[in-house]
Amino acid sequence: MKIENTKDLKQVSLVIPVKLGDINHMNELLADKKIGLFYQIIVVISGVSSCREYSVRAQLARCGYNIRVVIQQAVLDPGSARNLGIKLVETRYCALLDVRTRPNDAWFGHLYEFMLNGQYDLSIGSVSYLTVGLFAKSFLLATYGFNPIACLPGSILSIEAFSAVGHFLPFMAGEDSEWLSRVKFLNLSIYPRDPQSVVFYKINNDRGFFYFVSKWFKNYRISFKLPAYQVQKYLYVLFLSFPIIAAAYSRAISTASSA
Repeated sequence: MKIENTKDLKQVSLVIPVKLGDINHMNELLADKKIGLFYQIIVVISGVSSCREYSVRAQLARCGYNIRVVIQQAVLDPGSARNLGIKLVETRYCALLDVRTRPNDAWFGHLYEFMLNGQYDLSIGSVSYLTVGLFAKSFLLATYGFNPIACLPGSILSIEAFSAVGHFLPFMAGEDSEWLSRVKFLNLSIYPRDPQSVVFYKINNDRGFFYFVSKWFKNYRISFKLPAYQVQKYLYVLFLSFPIIAAAYSRAISTASSA
């Protein structure tokens, strides 16, 4: 469904948690003109010193959207930043994106249809992870996978639903899986997910093996008991074991050769 103008999304605010080091990714996200269709965009930026606050506000003001910038000197975890942003929402509905996510056109249409229906409490987002390179793609296959997974980025929820489920817990990672696990215990009406409606999250490829492993472990240490991640857990162990086995095999061959 095509969205024509700002009035189409007048019932929806957008909340985005941002750390200062990701401010450039924030600018890339705001370059999408459809982001400006929201009634209001609430950006919670943490880790900003007092001497940087003015320049950060001025930088975001130049995009021309209806943006409310919340500055925090302390570095906030994503859940705490979202809680702070949702407190400032003045509309019936709230959409969630992360600073490194990029929504596709189908997501905006899905959001519009959800809002027009008016009978559902929330729509759970679908995230697909993108990367390039053989190693990074192997890591992606063994952990996140290539198919869209349920996630907070891309989700749409009524403020009433958020009040019923409760705040996001202050985890540095995994707060979305924990929050979604609470949703299933409540009698909330969930809007059917559109398999074409996804937001994309790009994984940086300039980091080494141990960065990727620690990132995955950090993200899912809270949610590893959830059914959706059981297969990923075993693939992760296999993926982690491969370089250890390879190193041991190489050492055994070298020892045998020198004997």
